[in-house]
Amino acid sequence: MVAHRAPVAPAGGGPPDVASRARGSPPTPSRARAGRLTLAHVFLTFLFIANPLLAQSWQKPGEPEVLGPRMDRAGSRFALFGDRDLASTGFRMPAEFTGAASNEGSLTGIPGNSQPWNNFHPSPLFMPDWFDLFFYVAAPPSERNKHAQIVPSLDNANNKGYTVNSVLSQYTGEMLPADGSLGPYHSGSTDSGAGDCTDHREVPTGNVLLAASDCRATWGSLGWSGSRPVDEEGYLAYADRVGDLGFSFDPWRVPEDLHVNESYLGEFQTFGFFSDYGVEALYGSESHESYGNVIPDGAGDATRPGWPLGILAKMDVFTFGSFFDLRNVVYYQITLTNNSRDVYGVPLDYDSLYMGLQPGVLQFNGGQGMYRDPASGVIRIASGCQGFTNSSSKGVSGNGCGPGGDPQHPTSNWGAAPPEGVGAGFNYGAAAIITLKSPIGDLRNKHFTDPNSPFFGKGDPQSWDDTITFNHGHMCGFHGCSAVVWNAPGSIASNADYEQRQFGMVASITSDVIGDRNIGDITNHTLWDTWRFEAYPDRNLLDFNSWVPGFWDYNDDGIPDTLHYDDCSDNAGLQFDPFTGHEKRCSVAWTDTLSSGWGNHYV
Repeated sequence: MVAHRAPVAPAGGGPPDVASRARGSPPTPSRARAGRLTLAHVFLTFLFIANPLLAQSWQKPGEPEVLGPRMDRAGSRFALFGDRDLASTGFRMPAEFTGAASNEGSLTGIPGNSQPWNNFHPSPLFMPDWFDLFFYVAAPPSERNKHAQIVPSLDNANNKGYTVNSVLSQYTGEMLPADGSLGPYHSGSTDSGAGDCTDHREVPTGNVLLAASDCRATWGSLGWSGSRPVDEEGYLAYADRVGDLGFSFDPWRVPEDLHVNESYLGEFQTFGFFSDYGVEALYGSESHESYGNVIPDGAGDATRPGWPLGILAKMDVFTFGSFFDLRNVVYYQITLTNNSRDVYGVPLDYDSLYMGLQPGVLQFNGGQGMYRDPASGVIRIASGCQGFTNSSSKGVSGNGCGPGGDPQHPTSNWGAAPPEGVGAGFNYGAAAIITLKSPIGDLRNKHFTDPNSPFFGKGDPQSWDDTITFNHGHMCGFHGCSAVVWNAPGSIASNADYEQRQFGMVASITSDVIGDRNIGDITNHTLWDTWRFEAYPDRNLLDFNSWVPGFWDYNDDGIPDTLHYDDCSDNAGLQFDPFTGHEKRCSVAWTDTLSSGWGNHYV
């Protein structure tokens, strides 16, 4: 899980006030592979804008009018709307490890396929596997309570006022393709399987395709609407226009004439829109639940939990296939717009939204180790245990991953050791997620304090050290954690804790993750998989591991802010990590351990 907390202003208002406080070294691209090592990287950029990107459209060109949210639909059960906007496209990566994205909030999704990353390596055993990478946005009850003062229908929200909206839910359609995408933004062309530009090896033949930069047949009636790049010259020209104090690395602020409008973001690019306020998500259909009277013009009790935030996301995905070091790399740029006015009739100015990505990794029964480095925005992921012990330093019986072993997942039970044994090491591949920009930081802000950079001295001085890009990170594997959090039985009861548990996980709030459960009733297996806390199994000390760097105050309130990562802790000594080049209170990459000494793998 990669999470961020930030305020988001409504469309048409001022930009969000986002900041972070940290310094560190920039990330580096993957190196050329040696032997069978594969570095699969996912680079992520989150952008937050105050101007709507996609005007609401409730009918397709040349089609009859479809019921829209401001029309009387009491008791209506109209046919699918958002699902017909659904589309996906492959990444055109020439490498053995590649995938696809869809416009439903699953950044690696193919409709009807739970294993979207395809492995074309001659020996598929030696590759990392991802079964999902989904986007979520969440809010606590304080947001619902504040906005219910101007939107009384929000008092009808169930699940205690918590909301966590994503494609991974026991309820359908929290995140749906944006209404009106088919036609204007992609043509409806399908994968041909015939070797032409509409043939994507990652996508089943017959699937509707998103617009692809190399295939005009897939473009919508508006032409190419993917985002265009801004190069160094464009950013410097923008700085000259707005002045050093007003400058930031926000491409959506840069005037169109300063973009490189004849180029794409990569050698290949696709794009799509998704939201949490599609017609079917709001009002229901034959296959989707409804928010009912939670929204001002809804009717009847809600049949889905939580409440919609009115967030629209534009997803630009791009790759550089001809560069050997980048052939296993995919870049995502996600631009979010607060369109709450379109849902509630008035704009909602959010103060505390949590948003991020939940990656799901699947190889050798979930034996991956994860290592976070806030200074470079990186999460490194090993495909399997690199070494194990028969004599745990933590007192675990049996074989275990790393010198401390794992209290619940000995290698013999959970497959953390690769089939050819731990000695095979990186023959089984590795992966990384690098967050370049988010609501709380931008790695490029390091240029502001670099005397050798053309951007030296530019930007608001309060943003100069805003370079930590995510502040929550938990594994929540599918065995003991996800089964009782993300995949817990859903409920629409007023006081249900279904949404509360998910919110607690993304916000690192232990009391919310516990919800209505008694702590004594939580099994040791679930306790460990959920919290990975260093004092395990002492339930009196149950809490997420945390680290206060001391120099980081992203909201500028004078109080040092906290990082909540499974593998970092204030109680851990500073350790030099040769793979990052600096010290941190986190576990060293590829050591099979958490900072507490316990074993490190996903399961």
